[in-house]
Amino acid sequence: MKNIILNDTQFWDWMDGDNKYDKAGLVSYTDMIVELIGHAGYLSWMSNPGGSLAHSKIMDNLSLVMPRRYFLEVQYCAKAYATLFGKLFPALAVYVDQLAYIEWLLYTEPDNPGYRDHLVHMFKVAFVCEQFLSVNHLLTKVVDSQFQSDHFLAWCDMQEIKVVAWSTETKKKVVKIALFLAGLFHDFGYGYYFHSKYKNKLFKIYQWLLPDANQVDTNTWSTRMMLRSLPSAFVKKHHWWLRENKSKNEHEVIAGFYRDCLPLNHSVASAFFVVDLAENLWRSEAISQQLYVAFQLAAETCMIHDMTEIDNWVHFAPKNKDNEHFIDCSDHNSIPLAMLLILSDELSVWDRPRLETKGKGNEAVLYSFKKSDVPIKIKVSISEARSYPWIRISDNENSKTIKKNLKELKCFSGKVESENKRSILGYDLDIK
Repeated sequence: MKNIILNDTQFWDWMDGDNKYDKAGLVSYTDMIVELIGHAGYLSWMSNPGGSLAHSKIMDNLSLVMPRRYFLEVQYCAKAYATLFGKLFPALAVYVDQLAYIEWLLYTEPDNPGYRDHLVHMFKVAFVCEQFLSVNHLLTKVVDSQFQSDHFLAWCDMQEIKVVAWSTETKKKVVKIALFLAGLFHDFGYGYYFHSKYKNKLFKIYQWLLPDANQVDTNTWSTRMMLRSLPSAFVKKHHWWLRENKSKNEHEVIAGFYRDCLPLNHSVASAFFVVDLAENLWRSEAISQQLYVAFQLAAETCMIHDMTEIDNWVHFAPKNKDNEHFIDCSDHNSIPLAMLLILSDELSVWDRPRLETKGKGNEAVLYSFKKSDVPIKIKVSISEARSYPWIRISDNENSKTIKKNLKELKCFSGKVESENKRSILGYDLDIK
């Protein structure tokens, strides 16, 4: 049995690359990714776009309005993104402070008072994912399942990528990088998600504004790029119309799925971001096949993670009336990374504050972080047995919240599970 403690001490040690993680941590993943970068000239060209950028005052301004401790955490994580982009996609590195700006805007948006942090949170999710994959049996299960997934193998064949010839160690490395990237990018779509809501509000006043071009027009580069992606292979498999009919307009049907789902969740926009990043690197011969596949797996994982609630997706057929979702336990082996990301996302709630607003007479409005309803520490115990494995979760006084949230996730249920029982990849989920 392996015991994992999820709290800020363990998390920030992981971010700093503490030795006790035996070469794991943020730095080790960056090193693994750099090893799979190919054409260095592309990165050199991208790091010199031809014009000098003016100094951004975003972080300076945020330091004046954000709670100091949280600002320092956001600043640290923004720097971590800049380091990663600097080695992988230099053109983006200079804009990472915009992530911090979006974060604070979403916190103070009056129409969304329940917002919780997502900038630091994405690193926490990557940390939890790493802890799960540190269990050898679970890692083996994930690798075996991923490289036997029908729609994944069909997509690899279409791309002429011979994954069956890869060694076990290569497959493990690709899986680890893919889940790491999914953790770091799975909530990148929040900015777009809320931007579209702002446009919807503003258009009623500024009716002279023309609507944007259709971002899923099948004639555009971005849509053609997405239609070739692994996420589209998943959509093709689960789309109720395409499952029942052989359509000559398959691409239009899949593009319609993206068009309809973009306003419903933030995960489709996150997938677009990851696929766009992957395709730019791939077309420029800047990355290996292994890293390209890892990006595609990350994109698929990102896309699925926010489709857990019924109102967040359309065009997929629910398994049955009891499940009410297009995924149940029988599907886990085809998308093991997505299932681990969803679980890690639910567990990454320690010390995750919400912003509380209080009026003070007629002269002031006070903002403060509320942490009373979030755990400080979560304990995860994982069986390392090959038969009847289990995952046990406990967080003391707040376990009811996590238990309630996991119970509401239909994708962890199935025909063999009782009402109070959940499982993931064959592991029973037990919330104490």
